[in-house]
Amino acid sequence: MVLLKPNALAYGGWLIDLNTPFILLAFAPFAARVRHWFAMLAFFALLCACYLWYSPFTTWPFLRFLLPAIPLLFILSSAVVVRAVGLLPVTLRTAAVFTLCTLLPIWYVIKLDSLTMFATQRSEHRYVAIGTYLGRTLPPNVVVLTMIQSGSIRLYGDRLTVRWDMLPADKLDAAVETLRAGGYHPYLLLEEWEVPMFRNLFGAANQFGRLDWPPAFQYREFGKVSIYDLDDRARFFSGVNVAPRMVPLDR
Repeated sequence: MVLLKPNALAYGGWLIDLNTPFILLAFAPFAARVRHWFAMLAFFALLCACYLWYSPFTTWPFLRFLLPAIPLLFILSSAVVVRAVGLLPVTLRTAAVFTLCTLLPIWYVIKLDSLTMFATQRSEHRYVAIGTYLGRTLPPNVVVLTMIQSGSIRLYGDRLTVRWDMLPADKLDAAVETLRAGGYHPYLLLEEWEVPMFRNLFGAANQFGRLDWPPAFQYREFGKVSIYDLDDRARFFSGVNVAPRMVPLDR
């Protein structure tokens, strides 16, 4: 029950904010005139129930969890609009349909632009660019400690990964030594927003958790991604100059 209220408020708020109150027409009485309307709403309710007790999120992209059911809401909402337009005098119907079909798409375009959705391709391309570059740059015995890019490094770079967020707070250094003893060369990949999380988790009890040496590679496009060679730390503190190489955008 602790998660129910914040998740309900979050998903409900995102649903309205991203689709306007138009989507609430799916729950209007006129929607019951649509064939299988009850099954559509039941599916939506069942899908919501799967996530109302799920881990809470704070940003709107996680509304995608409800994506399988959202088109059904649009079908029901549209049916209500069609029914309402049919109740108008004949002289007003064309104007009503024209206004709705003009204003709603314009609103969606403006909303998408405000959410920088048109830049999503450039932002998400970092997974491909970084994975591909590391795959052709780093030797096969590399293991990359990473979190959000753990899957993309394996997919695009064909390199093993370890989820650093799954390690105990005092075991980062020990995990690195275990990898080295197994013949692996450990690297660390952190997105800019992950750096504070990493330092807070490992900084107090692990030398590598301090991130007190320069990265070996960086990607700078819609935020910064840093890739650290863990062997560079000793070299850096012995006086060797360590300068990051830029990962190309590789479009």
